[in-house]
Amino acid sequence: MDPVVDGISDKKRQDPVRVLMALAASGRRADAVRLLAELRKLTDIPGHALLRLAQLAGSLGEFSVACELAERFAGGQGAHPPGVLQAAAVLAGAGRFTRALTLAESALGKAPDDPSLNHFLGTVQQQLGNQDEAGRLLLDALSRAQLSGITWLTLAAQHRFEPDDPLLDRMEGLRTAFAGAPSIQRVPFRYALGKAYVDIGDANRAFDEFVDAGEGLEESTRYDPARERAAVDGIIAASSELSADIAGERSDSDDPAIFVVGLPRSGTTLLQRLLTTRPGVVDGAEFPGMAVATMDYRRQHPADGNQPRDAEALLEVGRIYRHLVSERFGTDERIVDKNITNTLYAGLIAGVFPSSPIILIERDPADVAWSCLRTHFSQGQPWSWTLPNIAAHLQAEYRLMAHWKRVLAGRVVCIRYEELVRRPASVLPDLCARLNLPYDESMLEFHRQRGTGVTTASVVQVSAPLADRSVGKSDTVRDRLGRQIVEMSDRYRNASSA
Repeated sequence: MDPVVDGISDKKRQDPVRVLMALAASGRRADAVRLLAELRKLTDIPGHALLRLAQLAGSLGEFSVACELAERFAGGQGAHPPGVLQAAAVLAGAGRFTRALTLAESALGKAPDDPSLNHFLGTVQQQLGNQDEAGRLLLDALSRAQLSGITWLTLAAQHRFEPDDPLLDRMEGLRTAFAGAPSIQRVPFRYALGKAYVDIGDANRAFDEFVDAGEGLEESTRYDPARERAAVDGIIAASSELSADIAGERSDSDDPAIFVVGLPRSGTTLLQRLLTTRPGVVDGAEFPGMAVATMDYRRQHPADGNQPRDAEALLEVGRIYRHLVSERFGTDERIVDKNITNTLYAGLIAGVFPSSPIILIERDPADVAWSCLRTHFSQGQPWSWTLPNIAAHLQAEYRLMAHWKRVLAGRVVCIRYEELVRRPASVLPDLCARLNLPYDESMLEFHRQRGTGVTTASVVQVSAPLADRSVGKSDTVRDRLGRQIVEMSDRYRNASSA
């Protein structure tokens, strides 16, 4: 039996795309990449299969192949605008924003009344920092599909609402229409409306919008706090004997990345933007490098996949990670890798890259919780839909962070969000010294950067100058956040003032 398809059902073996999907789903990245290399040579792949292969290649970090297959689909006969839009999304996911815009604009020329095309174009322009053009395109999309909740949410992200705002009046006029819409449309609209209420200073009305939007959603039932606690217990137990000098001397100890760990909405994107003002440092976006590079390693070490024991296997993980960096960014410069899952992989990061710094950014848990409750995460975070789940996730993450600070003392550089935004001239020089980066005051002009493509929920915030306006923003709803979150916040604030 072919080892590449060993263990795949007979039915799936008849369809190479399904085989590839099965390999990827089971963590067999090396086998999946080998099969992908064979499939890309074929000249008679149907259009729908080409598109699916492009998407799968992107999920495996093989961005060159993903873009090649997406281009083949877009240039093929019979490529229709919705399919071209999906191909453009593959290119955008690979960081090829200019080409993605070109493809989507060509599709718009063939289907000028398709609101999804204007929505896509507006989203990409927003990510690139072109807010005026983004707003025009998003409003155009809404003129054709006013019940597109995700378009309202995308527009609301960049719009600063004021009392008696005509756009808010328009949204409130649509509340009844959205009440009967499917959740995929209704929920993001409620988040957009909540954001508008935050802007005009009505935090309690906003709170009600966010809570009502998240409660009862099927997605919220996918998060199991007990399962996450057990997973964290397993990581802690498997890595209890780690130390800061875990990997010793290794021949591949050059730094491919500056790794950032921290909860979403804790300031990781802000820190990334600050660091990428330095020469030789590249914005890593939401690069899933460690999750992809360790697929085979974790499958082969199911009991202790976060305990770096196998030196040869770790060298292979490092090789794959560097390959993924080259594929996605086309550079050998250091990237800032702030992927949301890095907390899970800190032990492996320490073992695979013994000289790469790991920065832990911390923020008041109440501010984090309030910000997460207000955020409709594009990548989907089931724990973020309800306050009890947010509290459970924060507790699990804080336990894991405390573990890494203990066992990797000296490797983990801790900074506090509040200190960063209030006293950047004190925090940044020391941080740059730890990272072997030159510091100068131009770092504070990070918000003037354009064209790097911010794809997180902070897409608009990081286009503004550094300020402490978000510190303590949860105080207006603190009495509604729940006992667990308030207690975590109290401990954090007491430690900060000690």
